[in-house]
Amino acid sequence: MEGGRPVFHGGRAEVKTPAFFADHHLKLIFVTFMNIKPTPLHSNAVYRFVGNRGFALVVTLSLMILLTVIAVGLLTLSSISLRSSSNAGAQLQAQANARLALMLALGELQSGLGPDQRISASGGQQLKEGDKSGGNHWTGVYTSWPAGSEKRPSPTFRRWLISGDESLVTNPAAPQSSALATKKVSLVVADADHNAVEAGLIDLPTGGCAWWVGDQNMKAKLGGAVETATDPELAVARMQSAPRAAHEVFLGSTVAAADPVLDRLITVKSADLIAKPAKPVFHDVTTAALGLLTNVRGGGFRKDLNFLLETPKPAANSAEV
Repeated sequence: MEGGRPVFHGGRAEVKTPAFFADHHLKLIFVTFMNIKPTPLHSNAVYRFVGNRGFALVVTLSLMILLTVIAVGLLTLSSISLRSSSNAGAQLQAQANARLALMLALGELQSGLGPDQRISASGGQQLKEGDKSGGNHWTGVYTSWPAGSEKRPSPTFRRWLISGDESLVTNPAAPQSSALATKKVSLVVADADHNAVEAGLIDLPTGGCAWWVGDQNMKAKLGGAVETATDPELAVARMQSAPRAAHEVFLGSTVAAADPVLDRLITVKSADLIAKPAKPVFHDVTTAALGLLTNVRGGGFRKDLNFLLETPKPAANSAEV
């Protein structure tokens, strides 16, 4: 530097120290290239670069959260599908067991009461009056008197139409204990006037089943509108055979006997749409009670004697005698 100015040699500038630094032997040399400009620390490019790095971090975190939510959703969906398939399998198995119980009940019903020479009776005959145990509603199967027997024989009991141990369902005194098997299940719930009807549980490879046959002919039949008899002969005939059950006992007197809605009773529960019974009537009434007029001693249908009795009596010593 001469006079405080730098002296250039080729592509560099050499700065010589002033005279007052000569004693310290210090020498500063600045080398620079004329075609390169240093970037200021406060330029906009640096700000943009720093801002881009923060945005990438936010996007990465957002994607991680989104993937986590998707993974949790898929895991929940798979758990629900697995649980639904498990419940559907259990329901199908229960329905299959119920169909098996129905087939067993129909088989025993056909075997026990299929022949005409069979009689059904309620288990309540073995119990004391006022007993509310479930044995009241068991259906027993008896063999009728032989056709050629002139004296009344002892009742021949066959079985109770309910699932349980074979040694117990063939015991006529079983309703007194209501113990059919070690494992029992309730088929009809208890109410204020009746205890629950319990049947013996039949173990199956998967689950179990139970069945019970209730005799509908031991119940009062609801339904059937009856018009008032205006014909005297019809009125007399109705005195000999009632055309309907006294539904007033169960449904009250608000429903008239000629109300056409009585013709539309399908099940006992449908009677609740007409009038709510004062007490549970499952064991007392029915809307479907069908039977056949069979000869329980000789088999076959009974003979209709009305035609013979209504035929005019022939005159004595006539050709018709």
